[in-house]
Amino acid sequence: MYRGHWLAFVVVFGPGCAPSEEEVQREFEDFVATRQACAEDSNCAVVSPGCPLGCFVFVEQSQVSAVEQKARELIDEYESGGRRCDYGCVAAGEPVCREGRCTGSEQ
Repeated sequence: MYRGHWLAFVVVFGPGCAPSEEEVQREFEDFVATRQACAEDSNCAVVSPGCPLGCFVFVEQSQVSAVEQKARELIDEYESGGRRCDYGCVAAGEPVCREGRCTGSEQ
């Protein structure tokens, strides 16, 4: 009869374990960068992810839900460490397609 030993690992997330503002921003920027392809202005839309991910990003229209979901997940992870942030935002401008990439009309 086998009498093995069990080893358990418990991971506890506290303020020091939640991702930093810079980490969630970098992950979000990388995620968004692969979802900005376009052929014309009508392919583009604006998403307002929220603090600490920024006031707005411009993405391909079909990617809006995925980008909004990723933003919620990253903000939840960031806030799991007890952090909160808030800031005011200005108008985003119109989404446009420039050189095959969604961006804002004022950028």
